[in-house]
Amino acid sequence: MTNHLSRQTSPADASVADILSARARLDDWLDQALEDTFPASDPVATPPFRRPAGTPTARPPAEDEFRAERPH
Repeated sequence: MTNHLSRQTSPADASVADILSARARLDDWLDQALEDTFPASDPVATPPFRRPAGTPTARPPAEDEFRAERPH
């Protein structure tokens, strides 16, 4: 009978390829979760600083723009 603990590996045993693969899967999962929550086809549901595909890259407002929007 094989001890199931003997098959466990430590994080130090993971190869770079395994780590990159896991990161890519996590990125894909997070992208899908974001798309499911905030569909790009619905601009009202678009979270701040995220724009639908094909639009200019979003950026946070500059400090002077932020101050101009806030009443003093």
